[in-house]
Amino acid sequence: MPFPAPSAVDLLEEVACPLVLLDPAARIRHVSEAAARLFHASDPSRLVGELIGDLLECPRGAGTAEWLEAGARRSLRCTVREAYGGFTATLRATPLGPDEGWLVSIGDVAAAGGAADRLRLADAVFAHSGQGIMVTDARARIVDVNPAFEEVTGYRRDEVIDHNPSILSSGRQGPAFYAELWGRLKQQGRWEGEIWNRRKDGTAYAEWLTITAVPDEAGEVVNYVGVFSDITAVKQDQARLARMAYHDPLTGLPNRALILDRLEHALAAAQRDGTNVAVIYLDLDGFKPINDDLGHATGDALLEILAQRFSICVRGADTVGRMGGDEFVLILEGVQGHRGVERVVACLLESANEPVEVEGVALRLSASIGIRMVLDGWQDPEELLAEADAAMYEAKGRGRNRRQFFAPGMRRKPSARSGMQEGAEPGESGASSA
Repeated sequence: MPFPAPSAVDLLEEVACPLVLLDPAARIRHVSEAAARLFHASDPSRLVGELIGDLLECPRGAGTAEWLEAGARRSLRCTVREAYGGFTATLRATPLGPDEGWLVSIGDVAAAGGAADRLRLADAVFAHSGQGIMVTDARARIVDVNPAFEEVTGYRRDEVIDHNPSILSSGRQGPAFYAELWGRLKQQGRWEGEIWNRRKDGTAYAEWLTITAVPDEAGEVVNYVGVFSDITAVKQDQARLARMAYHDPLTGLPNRALILDRLEHALAAAQRDGTNVAVIYLDLDGFKPINDDLGHATGDALLEILAQRFSICVRGADTVGRMGGDEFVLILEGVQGHRGVERVVACLLESANEPVEVEGVALRLSASIGIRMVLDGWQDPEELLAEADAAMYEAKGRGRNRRQFFAPGMRRKPSARSGMQEGAEPGESGASSA
């Protein structure tokens, strides 16, 4: 029987799966490269002329003759002899025509089973992963998402298929962000970072996202896989900790650390723009007797209310902070000399003088205010606070319930001030019934 035409052999080599051509006597005519690798045959021609049955160890009653007679209607499962690879194989024969022989396809059961196991494992990971997974095609059109994606975003799978991932955009990242993302993805095949997206219900959420490009055998990208975790709770915790570090826990106002930071920025802006800054140091007159006599809860409620009043006296760009105790600091930016400050100071004094009702008791007190104008560029923030404090102490010493601009020669006297705060301050009315 003549061998197949060369074109038939060439066609056989174009097929990626392992194939063997048999003559009518079940002898091997040709072995494809893929089949030669399975049989561990470095020289495939050595297999030509061998009976296919001599390569196999088949169970009793499962001979090659009966199997070949059955043709494509039945597969044969047997063991390939150790000399030819020693693996369990599934063979299926297709008759080529009368007296033409057979075309036999060979499958490695273990390899196929391993691939099937890997596919099942991948499906399980995709379905049960706690991280959201989104798969797109090369044109960035969504082709699949997992249940965790649906849970985080609120979108059902059928609502996002064939859509661009921009359906999740929160608008918080601009074009430059996405240009950098795609640039790195195309150059390195991977991008990882934090991004804000939007759920179906409109709420924004933070996620940690990893995008990986998936190439085909030719190196062309065919898919992008995005894996993400919802880190909104983590971001909220971070913001809460940052606020605790830089804000007064009682009033929510900036604390000393943030006041100094804001003052540095205000001074830098004033030096750059040629504008003025005013530092106001405010101390409440009569707070200590109220706090001691009526309790800390009453004192805290009083401070919270006054903090709100003082905040109303300034613009959004200005800062109202609490240094601690009954002391507040205000930073006014871009003020027009003393006149611009006087208007704010008048509001502060009036706010402090207005009675505050706490649990049916009208609390009356006042404020002493020290002001340090900065008209000549950069100065040390700590020194400015100290000088504003000294001016405030001067106001308190002159009778309280007044304001005092800082002047050279004013110096804070901690021991005298401490003594004044420890004892009752003359002229204070303390608390009175409403």
